[in-house]
Amino acid sequence: MASSNSTELQSTVPVPLTGPGIPEFIEQYSEEGRGMSSTSNAALTFDTPGPISSLFAVLIADVSIESLQLGINDVDAHGSELKSCLVPLPIETSSVAVLSWRWDGDHKGRGSRNILRAVIYAKQVGIRYLFIDVVSIDQSLEGDELIKQVMLFSTLYTTVPVLVAYQKEGTIFWETVRRPWILSEIFLIRSSPSMVTFVDHSTDYKDGWLAHIDIPLVFHTRHATAYFQFLMELLCRQCDMTAISDLKFLMPDYAKILAISFQKMSRDDYLLTAITLHQLFHKTRSRTVFHRRESRFPRFFHQYELDYDKETLFQLDDTEGYSRQIKLPLVLSLRGRKVIHVLVTNGFRDMDINTVEVYAHPDADLAILDALDIGAEGIAEYLAKEDTRVLARERVNTRHPTPSSKFVILRSSS
Repeated sequence: MASSNSTELQSTVPVPLTGPGIPEFIEQYSEEGRGMSSTSNAALTFDTPGPISSLFAVLIADVSIESLQLGINDVDAHGSELKSCLVPLPIETSSVAVLSWRWDGDHKGRGSRNILRAVIYAKQVGIRYLFIDVVSIDQSLEGDELIKQVMLFSTLYTTVPVLVAYQKEGTIFWETVRRPWILSEIFLIRSSPSMVTFVDHSTDYKDGWLAHIDIPLVFHTRHATAYFQFLMELLCRQCDMTAISDLKFLMPDYAKILAISFQKMSRDDYLLTAITLHQLFHKTRSRTVFHRRESRFPRFFHQYELDYDKETLFQLDDTEGYSRQIKLPLVLSLRGRKVIHVLVTNGFRDMDINTVEVYAHPDADLAILDALDIGAEGIAEYLAKEDTRVLARERVNTRHPTPSSKFVILRSSS
């Protein structure tokens, strides 16, 4: 992670950097599903780490722009690596920034035009240290240590100035900001009191994405709706994610449950568990539209059972003609307990379109815990954390005002 010539700095004005409760988790995923294993699980314990004492950052003064430019064509070009140093925390915020970026280089950040543009800007305005995930988070870590660093790093988006670089050749901007990691960062950034600077590396501004985007509008995206849409498209194979096990980072209130279900369930069962917990957390009914020729809601699962909801079986509305709709109510159960309700609506006018509405049963999380064999002690501890989840729900569901004055848009001049 750090270069061999890392230096140590001195702390100045304090800025707190603390993280949420971090659960233990289990890795490994079975595409076929292992069924409900009787293997005992670790206790459902949550340890709250204190403030971290230091974090690696890119030392801007030691980074060569020319070498980074050479690295665009050859990531192994001499000097194209990011020079880093260990920064003691807390630190005065005027000399630092954190980068929210669309990965467009290798796993060490080499060959990235987004990082290059951010470094150029940092040099121009006198930023000394730039926190970038590929440098600040030790990429060799695994297990609890990795999730702790990821969650602690995420707090930077709410405490220090942010540079945003989301451009990547061949990608659509609106698809980029709906990527799960970036969506998570956008949510954190919009609650930050600090300035947000967008840097664009287009040589022709008229063709750059910044010329056509209402930046504050991006940060008013409804968090719950956007995540539900992504999870449903992932389940229905309309999109993909590099590592679906990363959902435990993006849904920290259910990280332990997701980690265990990742180990014990098939892909679709695991993603359905994530959707159920997401809907339960936000206490919302969500709808999405699918083209049946492109994808459809899975009909078969390994642990879940999909059946008609016999209480409200086949409903045909009273609308006459081609606008008439067929509504098919379904229910998904886990070990005989209702977990999630699904209402599929198909219109006669356009038989290729399905509207899918999903809402979780009030006790869905308990059914999942029981099916994963968490045990009575683990369930009791989970219930004891309900107040923490309520506070997290209120924080996530609050729509933060994002005035235009908070954003600076900087286009490339070269």
